[in-house]
Amino acid sequence: MKFQYLFLCLFPILLSAQNPLEQGSTLPLFVVNTNGSEIPNEPKIEAHLGIIHTPNEINLLTDPNNVYDGRIGIEIRGNGTVNFPKVSYLFETQLENGENNNVSLLDFPKENDWVLYGPYIDKTLLRNILTYDLARDMGYYASQIQPCELVLNGEYLGVYIFMEKIKRDKDRVNLRKFDDAEMAPSEGGFLFKIDSWWNESIGWQSATYMVGNQERKWNYHHLYPKVNQITEPQKSYIKDVVDNFESKLFSLQESGNSEVYDLIDVENFADYFIINEFTKNPDAYRLSTYMYKDAEEVDGRLKLGPVWDYNFGLGNYWGTQFIYDGWVYDNNWWEFPHQIPFWWTVLLDDPYFYNIVKDRWAFWRSSLIDCNNFTNQIDTWESILDPASDRNFTKWPILELPIVDWYVGETYAEELDYLSNWICQRILWMDEELDYIDTAVPPILNADEYTVYPNPTTDHLIIQSPDTFPSYPHTIRLFDLNKVLRWEQTITPRLAQTKINLSLPDLESGLFILEMSNLKNRSRWKIVVK
Repeated sequence: MKFQYLFLCLFPILLSAQNPLEQGSTLPLFVVNTNGSEIPNEPKIEAHLGIIHTPNEINLLTDPNNVYDGRIGIEIRGNGTVNFPKVSYLFETQLENGENNNVSLLDFPKENDWVLYGPYIDKTLLRNILTYDLARDMGYYASQIQPCELVLNGEYLGVYIFMEKIKRDKDRVNLRKFDDAEMAPSEGGFLFKIDSWWNESIGWQSATYMVGNQERKWNYHHLYPKVNQITEPQKSYIKDVVDNFESKLFSLQESGNSEVYDLIDVENFADYFIINEFTKNPDAYRLSTYMYKDAEEVDGRLKLGPVWDYNFGLGNYWGTQFIYDGWVYDNNWWEFPHQIPFWWTVLLDDPYFYNIVKDRWAFWRSSLIDCNNFTNQIDTWESILDPASDRNFTKWPILELPIVDWYVGETYAEELDYLSNWICQRILWMDEELDYIDTAVPPILNADEYTVYPNPTTDHLIIQSPDTFPSYPHTIRLFDLNKVLRWEQTITPRLAQTKINLSLPDLESGLFILEMSNLKNRSRWKIVVK
């Protein structure tokens, strides 16, 4: 015990001499010690957690654990992502006797269940952050987030995102609690989700429905009440509620019976649809799709959310890189148990619901869902994560490397530029599909105000602005003298950007026309390629 205590005291000091965090970090530091035990997928094992954070100061591993200093239970979390080198973790703050310890960490409301999400396939580190922030700004509960840096058993593991685990709680999914065994099922709230993996002990399966020539069904998981606590009457009640909703929705398709709209929060369904389609989330509606229903006397309608798991969204998936069009809800190639419920096909075919979606899109477009807004957010997060992002990609040198088969940027800045541009282009496509007219007018482009160099050039060009570029999509094209398009790229300048750097394709020597355009007009320059 004395040796263990001495090790815990000297651990940060020993670590600092060989760790990238020797100079400290402005992010919170999470230091986990399992005493040499490997963390399994499940169950949780005992460990010690120290959290070091003083806002607006450099946090050092030699500083005291001033946020948390105590016992936790920890395990690996995730499905497919557990096979990547950088994994995520679930942990539970515990008392020394192993019981739950409800605490406030980094100003999050008191609880005992937490997530350390390790972004690996999302090289921007931001896709979940941006989506959760959007949902929260729209007035819905979404897991609070805080980037941090993790050290596990003396090894630096890079940037992680500290998050709340989704569960029923007055400060999370605020549903009426079943605190009396005599309560009727209709008097309490339910939290559940659609997901692919399933067995009879954790939930139920939907009925089978026909969509075109395809049979579809999906799996539901009980989350609250917990699987080991839910009663048979409660199971039957929530299954009947959902079955009734799906039956009424199917009758909307068959007979036009609109009674289903009395069973759901229609604006909530429309907003959930907008978030998932805006992000073009390939897992939408079929995986990690959370739902809840409160007590009848509170609000007995079915609602969707909280949002969860968008690391494949926002252009980070095969078939979506540089592809900004297309709906996710009609992706009917998935086979059971990964199928998308028929709901969205029926709802989007109904003019009533479709017009609500259009109205909600117009409402959010006038405030939150804006190209400039997201570009500025990305710039802000980039400054917050600097230089932690450099340390992360030194630990995990995956920039320039294809993890699977989608977009690969050479630098972290290129990954952020790609994300920013993808978002702006996706917004434009959804504007067109949902008949939204953006009244914001981009500035007129005047060729005389810009400097283009080097000219002549061989393989690159720089467009220099006398001021900062506006954060509107700029399409840049190169034509030969026969007006044949030889190259094209769309760029959304970031906050305070004064130069656009262009890498040109292999071209023969000669004279070309460079064109830069936005939604308002265009400018052209003559370019000589040596």
